[in-house]
Amino acid sequence: MKILFFHGMESGPGGRKAQYLARNFPEVVTPDLRPWWLPCLALWKAARANVSVKPDVVVASSLGAVFCSLLMLCGVVKCPVVLLAPPFCNILRWCWRGHLSVGKPLVLVHGSGDNLSGWRDMLWYSHRNLRQIVIDDQHALKTLLQDDGLIAVIAVAVTCRQLHRCD
Repeated sequence: MKILFFHGMESGPGGRKAQYLARNFPEVVTPDLRPWWLPCLALWKAARANVSVKPDVVVASSLGAVFCSLLMLCGVVKCPVVLLAPPFCNILRWCWRGHLSVGKPLVLVHGSGDNLSGWRDMLWYSHRNLRQIVIDDQHALKTLLQDDGLIAVIAVAVTCRQLHRCD
């Protein structure tokens, strides 16, 4: 399984989640999306990586989830997506509606103690291709890296793809 990982603002290709994915999956690509203060460059790097990798699943964390959502809306990302602690904003609401309308599985993982993402405002949205998971954690979602938590979440996205829904 090919995984494309878009890291968050305070991370990079050598971050904890990128290392976890590389240890647990044979094909993982993590493009360096820095510097964040050049969002057009980060978006271009993400789009280029998606086209060259042709992933089976995209996993994106925090601000990386914003870039992933924009690529979903543009039709660049065509596979199941796992967004970890995606920051809530109107652009994401709009992106997810466009993405879900074409039937691509989307799994959102929120930390119940996350004070950065505004995750409670996202729980209003439901769709047959959307699965929202709330875990007892903060914005960094460090507990997902213990045991097989993130592996299980990715399995949910892949299963949704096979079923064409996330009920």
